[in-house]
Amino acid sequence: MKSADSFKNVQQSEQEGLVYRIIDQIRRTKELQEILNAVVVEVSNFLQTDRVIVYRFDREESGEVVAESIEQQRLPSLLGLHFPASDIIEYLKAMGVQSELVLPITEKTTEPDQVNLWGLLVSHHSQPRTILKRELRVLQQVVDQISIAIIQSNLVLQARIEQRQKSIINQVITQLHSLPTIQLQAALETTTTALSGCGGRMYIYATGELYTYGEQPKLPESLQNTVIEEHPFWQHWMEEFRKDSVWTITDIYNDPELKFLTNAFEHTNVSKAVS
Repeated sequence: MKSADSFKNVQQSEQEGLVYRIIDQIRRTKELQEILNAVVVEVSNFLQTDRVIVYRFDREESGEVVAESIEQQRLPSLLGLHFPASDIIEYLKAMGVQSELVLPITEKTTEPDQVNLWGLLVSHHSQPRTILKRELRVLQQVVDQISIAIIQSNLVLQARIEQRQKSIINQVITQLHSLPTIQLQAALETTTTALSGCGGRMYIYATGELYTYGEQPKLPESLQNTVIEEHPFWQHWMEEFRKDSVWTITDIYNDPELKFLTNAFEHTNVSKAVS
C-alpha cells in the first residue's frame, strides 16, 4: 500500500513539475519560439515518446511544424515542413507512426468568448502506446499555458510594432520639420522602406516637383515626358479628396479607373497594392 502511494506521489510530482517548468519558462521569456522549443522537450520527457511537435496553422488551411523534439531518431524530423491540414494524419501514418496524441492549441480573439484554432501539440510514437487519463489532464494544462504564451507574445509583438511606428513617424517629422531644411527625398525613402514598398513617389502639386525612390512605373515612349500624377484621374481625386484623406488601392489591376496605370507597372514588383 505504501509502495502504491509512493508511486502515485511521484507521478503527481512529475506532473506538477512539468507544468511548473513551462509556467516558469513563460515568465522568464516573452519569445514564443523559445517557449515552444522548451515545451516539446518537456512533453517528450514526460511521455517518453519518439517525437513531439508543435504544428501551427497558417491562413491557407495548411501549416508548419515550428517546434520539435525527437528521441533517439526513431522517427524522422519534420521541423520546418509544411503540411495541408487535411492530409497531415494520413501523411504521418505513412512515416511509421503507430500511436499519436493530438491536442488543439487555441488563441483568444478580440471577440468575447471566441477562440481560434492556432495549432496542434502532437506526440508520435513508433510503437502502439496507450495515453492515460492523468497524462491527458496534464497535457491539457500544458496547452492552456501555450495559449497564455501566445497571448503574451501577441501583446509583445504589438508593442514592438507600435514602438517602431512611433520611431518612424518621429524620423519623418524630423526630416520634414525639425531639420534646417526640409528633407523631402529622405522622408520619401524612410516612408517607403517602413511600408516595405518596392518604390515610392512624392509629387508636390503646388510646385510640380516629383521625388522618386526605388522601382518606378515605365510609361510608353509617347508619354515619356508626362508625369503620372498629372493624369486627369489624379487631378479629379485631388479636387475631391485633397483636404485630409488617405486613399489605399488594394489592387490596381482590378480597378477599371486605374487601367492607365497597369501597363506602366507591368515591369515592376507592384502586383497587388499601391497607395
